[in-house]
Amino acid sequence: MHFYKRDDGRSKDEIKPEFNAFASENKGIFRIGAIDCKEFEELCNKESLSGLPTIRIYPTFPAPT
Repeated sequence: MHFYKRDDGRSKDEIKPEFNAFASENKGIFRIGAIDCKEFEELCNKESLSGLPTIRIYPTFPAPT
């Protein structure tokens, strides 16, 4: 999950190209999403993010298939 703030001036430029490339290369293998912390501030606060942009993998410790 990519947590970002649309208007912070960093999130869009720092991660977006790599995030989009990873999502395209792994389509059908992973579920990939993004959350705008300006729009969903309560959810981002609940996740205790130390800074933005942040990428998190869920479940935290995925079991091998």
